[in-house]
Amino acid sequence: MADKPNILFILTDQQRMDSLGAYGAQLARTPVLDDLAARGVRFTQAYTPCTVCSPARASLLSGVYPHQHGVTRNGGVYRRDLPNLAQALIGAGYRLGYTGKWHIDNTFGPTHFGFEANDWLGYSYPPGGIFTRFLARTCLYPVNHYIEYLKERGLAVPQIEDVVYRPANRNMEIYARQTGPVEASFEHYVAEEAIELIDRFATRGAQDGRPFFLWANFWGPHDPYILPEPYYSMFSADDVTLSPSMGETWEKKPWVQRMMSTNYWGSDRLSESEWRKAVALYAAYCAFLDWETGRILGRLAERGLAENTIVIFSSDHGSMIGHHKLIDKGPYPYDDIQRIPLLAAGPGILPGDVCEEFVYLHDLTPTIIVWAGAESFPCANGQSLARLTRGGTLPRSRDDVYMARHHHPYPYEQRFLRTRRFKYAFNAADIDELYDLDEDPDELVNRIDDPACAPVRREMVERMWTYIQELGDPIA
Repeated sequence: MADKPNILFILTDQQRMDSLGAYGAQLARTPVLDDLAARGVRFTQAYTPCTVCSPARASLLSGVYPHQHGVTRNGGVYRRDLPNLAQALIGAGYRLGYTGKWHIDNTFGPTHFGFEANDWLGYSYPPGGIFTRFLARTCLYPVNHYIEYLKERGLAVPQIEDVVYRPANRNMEIYARQTGPVEASFEHYVAEEAIELIDRFATRGAQDGRPFFLWANFWGPHDPYILPEPYYSMFSADDVTLSPSMGETWEKKPWVQRMMSTNYWGSDRLSESEWRKAVALYAAYCAFLDWETGRILGRLAERGLAENTIVIFSSDHGSMIGHHKLIDKGPYPYDDIQRIPLLAAGPGILPGDVCEEFVYLHDLTPTIIVWAGAESFPCANGQSLARLTRGGTLPRSRDDVYMARHHHPYPYEQRFLRTRRFKYAFNAADIDELYDLDEDPDELVNRIDDPACAPVRREMVERMWTYIQELGDPIA
């Protein structure tokens, strides 16, 4: 047991790959994660199996696709007859800790799966209905642990000011300043719980030698971008360069994309200055979470655990933040929400490596099993990345990735296939999409009906059909 590494997995919500300095972000202040990338492996082609929170997170727990684990939408029900990562780690002698956002199942929280945790069922946005109207009724658990945290520390419940709302829904903030100190923020609360768990596990581990797996989950940088000072004023809107995809016209695009921008969010009515402010605050939110991550890693070092702890950092999916005139995520085929940051560092991992292999978020399930020496279980098309982190290769090489989407904010079946150069999107209810990512990296020109791309389209459809058959995807 003493030879097994501790594993710390930090997962954010809706963080773009290009939000970190390590990935070349121009507007970024992420020294902690940039250092983690330098000390370990940075994956440049990591993708989520589904660009919706609950399905992606349930894929991490199970190692399979949404149609296989049952959570095809936010608020879905996880199949409890499936083997899962928590079960495997307990069998391998690990202590399990969990803090922050759960959002896998609305009925059973992390404690049901064997984690030491304060349960947050469903999405459970901590300040919802307290100092923000956004998702005001999402706290499904009888006790709001965040409010208890504030009371214990004598901190006042924060309020919000300088609010900008979504034009189509005046109850949903896009961004705002949070009053009070950083210590009163709900993201600071998540880091504090993670630090307390590290202390608890360090004390117990010194007595019995058992390793731990700690899963720390921030709610950000998901919108609304509600930040305390000094982060709210960290970046100026004048520092922001807007994406060329802000020129989206939706020509030859599925109708749903225009509808989401004009009717559902009203995001097409935001001014350029409002977009610039939103992008600046998104970058500041990422900087805030980087600092909180540094506090967690700092406690590992203080307790003498850093040398024997593998640290993983990733996100469930990305965010639009104005790209294609869209907010949040939705039924879109874009890299903005499909591509994610993925970093890993620690004992046995090659420092300073950059891996350009296609990998999935749910590849982390078999990877963690290998690192923990746990009993394996079937993980769909997931593969352990352990070899890649040592400079090796995948057991089975990949030249494409397959992704699915079923629901959010309403039923809308889509499947996606991405190669190095092309992206094909099957839209069950509308025109399909095909993008040449070499010539059109912003995915503005749909070439699905371009005769010159007919051979590519046929090949992409055939590849997708192979995945559908092999995975038993009900879209067939």
